[in-house]
Amino acid sequence: MTETNTDNRTVTMNDVAKRAGVSRATVSRLLSNAPLPISVTEATRQRVFSAVKELGYRPNRIAQSLMTKKTCIMGLSMPQFFPPNIKDRRMISMQSTSVGDLVCGVQSVAQPRGYDIQLFMRYEYDRGDGPPHGADTLDFVEGVVYCTPNPRYDRYSHILDANVPLVMVGPNPTELPITSVCVDNVQTLYRLTNALIAKGYRRIGLILPEDSDTILSRLRYQGYRKAHLEAEVPIYPHLVVPGHFVGDAGAVLADAVLDGGVKPEAIIVGRSDIAGDVLGRIKERGLRCPEDIALVVYGNDHLFDFTEPRITAVEIGRFEMAAAAARLLIEEIDGDAEPGREEFIEPHLVRRESCLLDAF
Repeated sequence: MTETNTDNRTVTMNDVAKRAGVSRATVSRLLSNAPLPISVTEATRQRVFSAVKELGYRPNRIAQSLMTKKTCIMGLSMPQFFPPNIKDRRMISMQSTSVGDLVCGVQSVAQPRGYDIQLFMRYEYDRGDGPPHGADTLDFVEGVVYCTPNPRYDRYSHILDANVPLVMVGPNPTELPITSVCVDNVQTLYRLTNALIAKGYRRIGLILPEDSDTILSRLRYQGYRKAHLEAEVPIYPHLVVPGHFVGDAGAVLADAVLDGGVKPEAIIVGRSDIAGDVLGRIKERGLRCPEDIALVVYGNDHLFDFTEPRITAVEIGRFEMAAAAARLLIEEIDGDAEPGREEFIEPHLVRRESCLLDAF
């Protein structure tokens, strides 16, 4: 990874040293920010960096890694929820939006610190073919930001077994001391449900993000239940529907909430990728939103500005979570912190027409 000068000769560290009038060792230590055996004046430092700029020198990353025993590459493990032959372009678009937020969040911290990103895509279903990336691949990364851990599919233990630092974006589904960054799911659903109750809603539907026994669903139901108990508002069991995402999931889940007997006055949708289908099913039944049913979604999406009506959502800060995860990971790579920490990102309500909440 070097550049060439005007006579097509590769620019070397010796060239920089000669131009600056210092030893090659001094150039090497200054560029790698290594301790120097003797002090170097600011004028000498400036001569070295001026020579680097004038000659267009770029350190060879492979040689630098061999010398420092660091690659300065951060792994980013992302879930690929849908197989490559999926025909639903809308689902791919929704996933791409989330991936973009997470990649940009990690990059915002990694790049200024001199890290490149190695992207790993993993399938979130068991194909019986082992981990999505093996030990040989992990040799090239300093640590891994692991996005949206799924408690059903262990795609992270081999990273820990390789002694590679790991930070999760999402709640830690294990008892292991793994650092994680997420929104406080319990508190967020408590606040959201409480705000709906304060607005006068008493029959509140909840479409969970996954099956009811998974960590996200359990945490969010805890917050939903706590708000009902404190307000002494009854919970109607048929209004709480486990999420599943096969076929026309949003419409099917909306039917389950709407056809259970007692009609909901408001519905909390647990995932942004089915919100449009839920809204469509409400409108197909001749119901108005929010006049007949208020709709609010856990997880914001820019497409919600273009629905009719526009959809109110909780912004969970994917970019901010990913940036925090990268920061925490670098702290562990540098030995400045131990694994097992938990950091929460503060969500906020994006108020649109589908649910006219005044506060969150």
